[in-house]
Amino acid sequence: MSSYDLRSVLSFLVLLSAFGTCFGQANQTCIHTELVTPVYNFSVDSFLGTWYAHTIYSGLAQDATPLGFRCLSVNFSRSDDDIFDLTAEERYFTFPNGTDIPHVVTDDITISEKSQAIWKVMTFTEDGETLEADSVVVQTDYTNWALEFGCSVRDNYRYETMQIWSRVRNPDPEVVAILELLVNNYGFPPANGRLVDHLNC
Repeated sequence: MSSYDLRSVLSFLVLLSAFGTCFGQANQTCIHTELVTPVYNFSVDSFLGTWYAHTIYSGLAQDATPLGFRCLSVNFSRSDDDIFDLTAEERYFTFPNGTDIPHVVTDDITISEKSQAIWKVMTFTEDGETLEADSVVVQTDYTNWALEFGCSVRDNYRYETMQIWSRVRNPDPEVVAILELLVNNYGFPPANGRLVDHLNC
């Protein structure tokens, strides 16, 4: 899989912690999504607005290596009772000289009947392929931080991620340290995490 394809997969997992074997694997589906405990009595309306990605963790180290996002944020807005809009503007290093490439993704999110914290995300690649991802908000205080589990299958390979989100580009380091411990307890080791650069955004 090319690095561009991997970025496409991860870009719609931006939405997009109860088990410790969240690994990318061949010939798999998103079988772990139902095992992840979502936020109890999750409020979609309280979660709306802008979130900034702080760190994205992959289940396997080789899945995290190509990740080089900059200035990654998402904005959630409701369109009706069952589907609401996601817009993500991303810039990431691609060339040796550090040139940024703007990338805007708009996805449709369907809310699960089981829990409003469980979403089915649909997006389209530039070549017209339809991609689907599972997303579960596992913990949040709504006003400062959130932890989100994401899963997608691409080319018979399952990608699973855990992401730390914040309402500000540069959250309190002490809060981040606690969230990093939580992510590790979900089975995503610190070595598999990639910081999102928010300098000069």
